[in-house]
Amino acid sequence: MVFGDYGFETGKVLLPGLNLIVKLNRNRYFRNDGIVENMDEHLDDVKRELGISNFDYTRGVPSMGRHIKLSYGSDKISIIFIKDQSSETNRFNYGHESTHAIIYLGLEDYFMDMLRKEGFTLNPFKRYNNEDDIANVGGLVSVYKTDQFNLNYKLVNHPELSPILEELMKSKR
Repeated sequence: MVFGDYGFETGKVLLPGLNLIVKLNRNRYFRNDGIVENMDEHLDDVKRELGISNFDYTRGVPSMGRHIKLSYGSDKISIIFIKDQSSETNRFNYGHESTHAIIYLGLEDYFMDMLRKEGFTLNPFKRYNNEDDIANVGGLVSVYKTDQFNLNYKLVNHPELSPILEELMKSKR
């Protein structure tokens, strides 16, 4: 399969939400499908487009976003997309799904460098056993990078993120 024909990128890639440029190895591919109208329909569209019947994907809050994980031999393919919400929620969701891609594609060092550059000492890969909690750190950092002063206020509708946010902010130098 020629992944470039399907819009996949390799080499230097910008991960949305995190605004993080990573360098993918030659057998790693990424595609951002952006904002989609219907999550389930888009999953079906991707299956038809790539001619596959089943693949692994993150199954978090169904209305927010998805990360699709595919592998063909030694090639790893990552696709993300989100459903349109508010601008802050979109930023969080892009950061969250991009963090799933980071984990799947083995790019944790880039993520840790980004955290250090933002002044955080938290290592979510050591602190959390749950990939979704690690991805939540990515989502929170995405919001922080654009509006750090209102981060607490904007998360009032997501109390499940409060413990992660508290740990993240305690690690701020």
